[in-house]
Amino acid sequence: MNALTDLIGLPASDLWTIIICLVVGYAVVAGYMNWNAKTKAEQDAATRRNTGGEERQSEPHNQRRPDLGDDHALQWFEVLGVVPSASRDQIKAAYRKKIAEYHPDRVATLGAELRELAEKKSKAINEAFRIASLLRN
Repeated sequence: MNALTDLIGLPASDLWTIIICLVVGYAVVAGYMNWNAKTKAEQDAATRRNTGGEERQSEPHNQRRPDLGDDHALQWFEVLGVVPSASRDQIKAAYRKKIAEYHPDRVATLGAELRELAEKKSKAINEAFRIASLLRN
């Protein structure tokens, strides 16, 4: 120990203090991580019990629901007004027809509330078209 204290330049008592603090700190962090893992496992088990064993997963990317800005939760094909198996040409035609209804130039003379609604619907239509395009490519 004397060679070590000479090499580091700290008295032996300071060196022992550092070593003890490191060991205690490691034990505290390891204990917390173990407790946190147990708590997480218990929460997951409780969730499975409450949902009948089914874990809720997020929707697949191709089924994401565009945000219409309120409580509507429509799928991409519902927003565009097509069937889920629609061709690229059908999707494109439906997109152009829908987006024309809510185009900013068309609603510019309407009230602010209607322009805001048209903007939200346009965003939902664009998002639905983006998802449909990803699915068809």
